[in-house]
Order: sequence, then structure tokens, then C-alpha cells
Amino acid sequence: MPFLALISRTIQVSLVAMCLTMATSSYALKEDRKQPIKLDADQAKMDDTSQEYVLIGNVKIVKGSLVVSGDKAVVIVDPEGYQQITVVAKPGELADFSQRMDGPYNETVEGRGEFIFYDGKAETLLIKGQASAIKRVGINWRDKLDANEIFYELATEKFRATSSNAQTPVRSIIAPKRQ
Repeated sequence: MPFLALISRTIQVSLVAMCLTMATSSYALKEDRKQPIKLDADQAKMDDTSQEYVLIGNVKIVKGSLVVSGDKAVVIVDPEGYQQITVVAKPGELADFSQRMDGPYNETVEGRGEFIFYDGKAETLLIKGQASAIKRVGINWRDKLDANEIFYELATEKFRATSSNAQTPVRSIIAPKRQ
């Protein structure tokens, strides 16, 4: 990729991330951090000694208002009790996540991708492969983001989006400021 094109792509991604951050006035629900994790799947292999749980088929993981679903998942609980969740979609499909936000509005952030990784200790979410994120107020969407990869900081609601080439650029739609 030529140097000027690389700089242009970096500026575009930075602007999108900055706009998404400025467009928001709420954060992930604080209560979610204290909630237990609930695991559902067609099959489960659990090792309580290593605190590793493998879920296969129709996976749904719930932690407070955070919901992640897909075809397969691995959940690892560290000695401090924090969870790391890796979810993979079926070939040709996408895994999903959603989480309600704190704040004066009925906001939810939803995302989709081929691969989703949640780190409870760092309070981050990584979406890869046909990644998308949408902020909803009630049932109406407010902001949209599409990229190859989206990195989302849950506690601060900051996004970083990247794409690997010009054929799949980072695309964003940001709603006007609330009146």
C-alpha cells in the first residue's frame, strides 16, 4: 500500500473512532461487572480444575445485559474470577453480541462478526471478520460501524476500527447530536 494511502486510511479510521466516541454519552452497564456468567449450548465440556469451559452448538452466554451467541465458544475463568470468552460463528454465519448502556437513554450496542473475543478483566470486546456494530436507542439505530475488525472498550465505550484493504473500508454512519 503506498505511503499516502496508508496515512489516509489511518486518518479515516481515527476520525471514525473519534466521532463514535464523541457521539456517545453513556457507558456499559456498571452492574454487568458484578453479574454471574450463564452458559447455554447443545454440548458442554467443563474442567473445573483449569476453569475452562468448551461450548458447542447454539451457544448463548449471558453476563448481566451482555449477551454473546454463536456456534462454538471457549470460556476461561482466571484465578481472580474474570472471564475470557471466545465465540466463533458457523461457517457462512456471524456471531452476535449486545449490551445495554448506562445513561439517560434506552441505548444498546449490538455487534456481529465471524469471531468475538470478550475479556472481562480488561473490559474489552474484539469483533473480527465482517465486523459490525450498531448503537440503538430503543428500537431505532443511531450509529453504525462496519469494518474488518472492531475493538471495543466496554467501560469507556470507545471503538477502534480497521480494515485490511480498500475493497473493505471502514464505513460509519453517525447520527446528529441529540437535541
